[in-house]
Amino acid sequence: MILSLYAKGMSVKEIQHHLDDLYGYELSTETISNITEKILEKAIEWQNRPLEPIYPIIFMDATVLKIKIERAIKNTACYIMLGINLEGKKDILGIWIAEENETSKYWLSIINEIKTEVWMMF
Repeated sequence: MILSLYAKGMSVKEIQHHLDDLYGYELSTETISNITEKILEKAIEWQNRPLEPIYPIIFMDATVLKIKIERAIKNTACYIMLGINLEGKKDILGIWIAEENETSKYWLSIINEIKTEVWMMF
């Protein structure tokens, strides 16, 4: 529940009050921060994992989400790239957020970013 509320843009203090109001359960802001920080550490670890050198099949798509940014709800494009490796295993190659609608120009920048990362591995 904490991670879901945090992902929806609620502050630590808002989450604390929400849990208390809804469930009568009190958590300190420090505990809530510790929980969200652990997830951020895992996300950074996932972002820095090595990719396979070859993905014969790649799916690219984007969806527009309403995200709270600086106390305002904005339409934001969430770009997702899924690759299937030589063994047939699906792997999310990345998730990117852009404050714009889906564009081919942004996809080109993502592809160039991945290409550069893969070449640097070898």
